[in-house]
Amino acid sequence: LKRRIIPLLLILNERFVKTINFDKFKDVGDPISTAKIFNDSDADELILLNINRDNKFSSKLVFFLREISKECFIPISAGGGIKSIEEATIIIKNGADKIIINSACYENYDLIKDIAEKFGRQAVVASIDVRKINGDLKLFSHCGEKIENIMLEEHLEKLIKNNVGEIMINSIDCEGTMKGPDYELAQKVNDSTSVPIIF
Repeated sequence: LKRRIIPLLLILNERFVKTINFDKFKDVGDPISTAKIFNDSDADELILLNINRDNKFSSKLVFFLREISKECFIPISAGGGIKSIEEATIIIKNGADKIIINSACYENYDLIKDIAEKFGRQAVVASIDVRKINGDLKLFSHCGEKIENIMLEEHLEKLIKNNVGEIMINSIDCEGTMKGPDYELAQKVNDSTSVPIIF
């Protein structure tokens, strides 16, 4: 498979923000203008994530998704606080090609299956936030605030069993540091699944 270049836009309230280790929020511009730049720069896809700490489904995400999809002609994945098939449907109807699920996976793996059955397996992306603590890989939900009591391999197995289409891995330790990816984590995930991976 060809390598894909996929810019990630983190939306906090009405702004595009940059973070380091899921913290230290820095305003870096208007999401719509930024998306246009990425579209014109030959990005393969675009990811929009609502990162409000209350982790609630956001009408702002829907607004930006609708406006960005008018200007961008590349596939768009969107997520952040989605907890139901109804919310996933709203995201798809407003311009997204794929739904991104993170925190809700741990509470209801059937949601992955339900979205896949309605929109196709290719439309479901599971996002996994990982941090190393004392050398062990720990999975986090709710924007990196809650540790989940499940091993990475078991979580991957359950996601695949429920027909996830892609898996997006976020290293909290590396995020925003400009030091490059966690290659050991990347290899571990690659060895554990055959579905497409976004790092």
